[in-house]
Amino acid sequence: MPETTIGKLKNLASLDLSNYRLTGLSSDFWSLGSLKSLNLSSNQISENLPSNIDNFGLLETLDLSSNNFSSKIPVAMSSLLSLQVLKLDRNQN
Repeated sequence: MPETTIGKLKNLASLDLSNYRLTGLSSDFWSLGSLKSLNLSSNQISENLPSNIDNFGLLETLDLSSNNFSSKIPVAMSSLLSLQVLKLDRNQN
């Protein structure tokens, strides 16, 4: 998907990109502020979570399990007040 495409999905509420062998995410991906559910599990993402992850203010479920994350969780995650489920298991690097 071209980098300028996904950021245009302003009303998207749920996105499942699990098992796509993703290694990173485009910069405009983090502007999907209407997401309530995001599943990025079982990929190969190793980049740091961005400090603007708080753009996902409506996010209720975030699954980042089975990737290659090894960095610290950004302080901005504390702004995700709607977050009910956070999965970070099986990460390594």
